[in-house]
Amino acid sequence: CESMEKKKLMSLFALGCSALLLAGCGEDNKKDEDKESEKVAKNQTITCVMSEEESGVKSESKITFEFDKKTEKIKSGSMEVSMIYDMSDFTKEEKEQVDKFTGSILGAMCDEELEGFKNCKYEGKDGKYSVSMDVDMEKIEEAYEGEVSEETTIEDLKESFEEQHYTCTIK
Repeated sequence: CESMEKKKLMSLFALGCSALLLAGCGEDNKKDEDKESEKVAKNQTITCVMSEEESGVKSESKITFEFDKKTEKIKSGSMEVSMIYDMSDFTKEEKEQVDKFTGSILGAMCDEELEGFKNCKYEGKDGKYSVSMDVDMEKIEEAYEGEVSEETTIEDLKESFEEQHYTCTIK
């Protein structure tokens, strides 16, 4: 029942996305020293990560939110989910099945345009798969009413994600 497995995995992913949004996490991406010092003066970033390894599959979820330091409001956000399979003992056919199955699950996330997200990208091959997307700041509040809003603070997100067993850092 590949369809049943897909639905289960999509449900688990959606649940993980909701948890990620509740906890909100971010990563500082700076391009040069001038922009770095300017960004440090204005914004804070929270990054929350959860990693698991089970039965030869390593999965990681990472979400990033950037807060405007002056207004203390969410400025932008992104999410990435990755899966890496240990396929060292797999036959060629088994590898192809994993590529097809994982691609259909993770790729469907982009096809379905999850509420509150945009610019979804799927990449996958040879046991390494990832989906990344940006938080649509105009729609996230509506999609996750009561969970994420203009009033959500960086500390609210940190506390919420850490309750979900994510490790968060604020920069």
